[in-house]
Amino acid sequence: MRLPAFFTSMAFVAAAAVAIAGCQSEAATRVARGQELLDQGDASAAVREFDAALAADPELVDAYGGRAAARYEIYDYDGALADFERYLMAQPDDVEALAFRGEILVRFGRLDEAERDLTRALELDPSASTAYVSMGNLRAAQGDWERAIEAYDRALEIAPEAVDALVNRGNASDRAGDVELAMADYERALEIEPDSAFALRERAVALLSQGRPDEAIEDLDRAIELDPVYPRAYSNRASGRLELGDVSGAFADASRGVELEPDWAYAHLVLGLVLEQQGELDLAIEALERAVELDDALFDGRLQLGRLLVTRGEEEASETDLRAGLDQLDAARSINDADVRVQLFRGIALLDLGEMEEGRAALLDARERASEPEMRQLVDEILAALEEGARGRPA
Repeated sequence: MRLPAFFTSMAFVAAAAVAIAGCQSEAATRVARGQELLDQGDASAAVREFDAALAADPELVDAYGGRAAARYEIYDYDGALADFERYLMAQPDDVEALAFRGEILVRFGRLDEAERDLTRALELDPSASTAYVSMGNLRAAQGDWERAIEAYDRALEIAPEAVDALVNRGNASDRAGDVELAMADYERALEIEPDSAFALRERAVALLSQGRPDEAIEDLDRAIELDPVYPRAYSNRASGRLELGDVSGAFADASRGVELEPDWAYAHLVLGLVLEQQGELDLAIEALERAVELDDALFDGRLQLGRLLVTRGEEEASETDLRAGLDQLDAARSINDADVRVQLFRGIALLDLGEMEEGRAALLDARERASEPEMRQLVDEILAALEEGARGRPA
């Protein structure tokens, strides 16, 4: 069928050009407004502006770049990654976009892809401090604390007041055992930016690891006040509240953390531990199963899931649960053989399964390597009960 004459006339072409220009003008205005909102810290409103810009002009590259940055700020990492992919197809040498995409890939455990992005960013611009920060985060994800700190040091040489670099160097120093340096970096970051929810949350994590939950919760309260949709702050505050015996408060925070970031394994780990304290053993196991499904190398997830499966196996005389628990503990052992709790729980599971020699050997290994007197005493009590039971059995 032939088009009506109007659609091939010069009048139509002119009208179409005006319509296209109008759409482009509207889209450009929306992008500018979105960027303004993002600069003001209202990332959610910025996303709506970028959405409107792309509705008017689906090929507007800058709208994808802006929306990617806004989605990153509201923890929508899947959406941010998709937008960065689209943006980098058109702008493959944008250093900031490469650094941000690399950062997201680190979060998703796609470390080889992240290394390619970050190496490329630094080839394009050796003075890109954000790329060095993301490279440090990559090294941290690889467990290479020394190289992580080197990358953060380089970022701080370029930008001495880069809060992200200071905070992440503090994290790496804390994991490397230099608590004093870690706390100094957090303090410096908060001097520069007192209202940094990120710095407050990371200092809180360090305080929790030092057995200072009251101080940690103070930091997390402030972080959540500054950023009410900060999922990891809720999950960490749940840990602190659980440590202080506030189980109901911990449950509220743990649930909120899972709601806000359902794909973060640690959030499900914390929820599982809270549910255990509420007496919900089956639900706790389900939460921990989700945690290790999301991150199969999560040591604490494997350890705690194994422990709870063994507990349920004892309560219900279930060999299936005991075997499943032992499998989880073996997986935990393959991740970190130094934690004596693994051998303690393995020993208990093996004894419950009637594998007495193997169970006793695991417990003796736990006792030999335990540094805490309480752990050695616990193993001694189990072994004494074992010996007492053996003496009580008929010859």
